[in-house]
Amino acid sequence: MYRRRQRYSEAESLLSEAKSAYADIGSQAGMTQCLKDLGNIYLERLELERAESVLMEAKSEFIRTGSRMDIADCLSSISEMYRFQGRWEEAESMVKEAQSMYTLIGNHEGAAKCKMSLGDMLRMTDRLDEAEAILQESRSQFIHFGCALEAALCLAEIGSISRLQGKTAKALEELNEAKTLLSTYGHNWVDFCQQELDEITQLDVPNVT
Repeated sequence: MYRRRQRYSEAESLLSEAKSAYADIGSQAGMTQCLKDLGNIYLERLELERAESVLMEAKSEFIRTGSRMDIADCLSSISEMYRFQGRWEEAESMVKEAQSMYTLIGNHEGAAKCKMSLGDMLRMTDRLDEAEAILQESRSQFIHFGCALEAALCLAEIGSISRLQGKTAKALEELNEAKTLLSTYGHNWVDFCQQELDEITQLDVPNVT
């Protein structure tokens, strides 16, 4: 609850207290869950060195206990941390590992989110054809799962790729549709769509291929 409201300091304090309480009763599982949640708070606050240390510790403990869902969650978070640091190869490796783990345990929505994250990394590193293929696949999966927000986020990224590829008419259609869908959620990626649309309108001679 506190994390969703971005009251990170309160959440951190409560989790630290919970971790100490679990330590007092000898619950390693409870302590490790608190570590994972603390690592995600540090990640969201962009305290990346702290996030890496805590998430790596949590991942190692989950590997020891064989908690595959938690391992996948840690891998996904560590991948996001590497992405923020521009460590693209490590981020890609981690997110692929997380995707495989989610697939292995039957968490197909988690696997699709990893695939979307991978597509975003490929887009940001200019591997546009690969990125588009992966994002199209992710979007189809999200539509199948009924995850409308995630499907709209994929569409926004696909629209950005179309713009970068000079497919202006296609980009306009995709970005406008994504913007409309995302506005129903009040999502901050509405601004991303608008920035991409502004890039198109600033072109002197639009390519309408």
